[in-house]
Amino acid sequence: MRISIANKTLNAKPQTSVEKGKYFKDLQFKTGNFNLSTFKKIVENGCTITYTYNDDVFDRGNHYMTNNYKGTDFIIVDVDKCDKDPATFIQGLRYQPTFVHTTFSNLTPQKDNLYCFHLVYCFDRMIDGEHNFHRVFDTLTADYSDFVDSAAKDCHRVMFTSNGNLPNFEFLSTDKVYKVDDFIDSNDCFDTLEDFLNVNPVVAKSQSAYIFTSNNNMKADEKIATNKKTEAKNVNNFNLDPDFFSDLNSLSRSEFLSTYLPQYPIISCTQPTNIQTTANGIQYVDLRNVDYYEVPSKYRYNAEKGKMQVNKVGIGKRSNTLMYDCYCYIKCNPDITKEWLVTELVNEVYRNYDNSDGELNNKKIVSVAEYGWNNINNVEIKPKNKKFKILFSESMTKKQAVGQLNKIMKDNEIGGLLDLDGTFETNIKIFKENGLNVTKQRLQQFCNDYGIELLTDKQARNNKIFSLYKENQGKTLRELEQICKDNGININYSSLSRILRKI
Repeated sequence: MRISIANKTLNAKPQTSVEKGKYFKDLQFKTGNFNLSTFKKIVENGCTITYTYNDDVFDRGNHYMTNNYKGTDFIIVDVDKCDKDPATFIQGLRYQPTFVHTTFSNLTPQKDNLYCFHLVYCFDRMIDGEHNFHRVFDTLTADYSDFVDSAAKDCHRVMFTSNGNLPNFEFLSTDKVYKVDDFIDSNDCFDTLEDFLNVNPVVAKSQSAYIFTSNNNMKADEKIATNKKTEAKNVNNFNLDPDFFSDLNSLSRSEFLSTYLPQYPIISCTQPTNIQTTANGIQYVDLRNVDYYEVPSKYRYNAEKGKMQVNKVGIGKRSNTLMYDCYCYIKCNPDITKEWLVTELVNEVYRNYDNSDGELNNKKIVSVAEYGWNNINNVEIKPKNKKFKILFSESMTKKQAVGQLNKIMKDNEIGGLLDLDGTFETNIKIFKENGLNVTKQRLQQFCNDYGIELLTDKQARNNKIFSLYKENQGKTLRELEQICKDNGININYSSLSRILRKI
């Protein structure tokens, strides 16, 4: 069985962004063939694993895993915060896993001291492609889908396994190995759900026949499948590449994306060009002079589950949201083509939209792309007001890195406008005239950090008075008062007397 194993092991799951950054830095995977008994050792040794990709040795850089997924000989299902122990949980399952092991989070305070475990299903051969992965995954989990962590549905994910030294570690084996052909036919190509079920009795008997997609939008996919022949006859008004247009209307959504995402990767924000690194290891993009655009994220914090997850765009909000997404994709990528735009919108709908009614069909998506393409210059899409974007922080949390970068950038702005011959007050006035809000205390901090001496207006005035006094030795205070006024210093006799007493 093919398993891709990372070059770093773990004794505990990385929790903070700093810990994750250190672990994922220089992380590399190597794919090999292993038997079931070795799989247990992999888990007990704290190995991080993933599925099979186009190369036997690879890392996660440049969206490699998103664009190069090949298939898998096993599927891992993640169950979190379960009140049943693993042995009890799997007893009533239609498809029992090959083995089940507890994870790093098992019986920990972070998970409310509940059970957390992986169900690992092994197969007699590779399950090819994303589409088939989702088919099999949804069939396996049909009778316990409410317990499944949604992140497990992503075939591009990296899986932390466990470690045999953990106090609550458990590993249970059934030794069941499933036949891929019992779930899918590698040569199948179906126009309707009924056609598929007729040659897949195992799936037909499942408690849930909705097995085509990982986002439970079966009604939408069934409607899309039923209308494939009709959509294929649509006029190609957007003048898309004929082969691309044919595949769009003949392949399922997941098959289409598997085919075209490697060619048209998702670009959901303005790509970094001015990448810089601070002395303490913060890698960031300076966006102060950049029109930065970003497709709005659909991820939101789920307080109940204690993590970020996709909050799908609901029916009633989809048209306006997809149109805005379309404009943003165009703005994010100066090199975008029509085919690229359509691919990104298909992916956006597939991943992030509720399409249970099937209304967001291919014809609708292409019409949105066509309208956005033709009207991008007639709408105002404001760039994001961002000064920087952090790419990596080696030695501090993201919050700390944000504070550091804000200070560095403010220092750069202050230094660019600072008049070393001016006073504190005149410099603050200069900053204000240039739209930069700097307090006297902030300017003093800047001067202290960089060893700069600036006088206040009062100090500068007194220094000038001392200089005039030394140049006019023997003059009376009344005469000196007039000399000061002649030199632009408006001061009365008594104040002048008080200042000169300090000499």
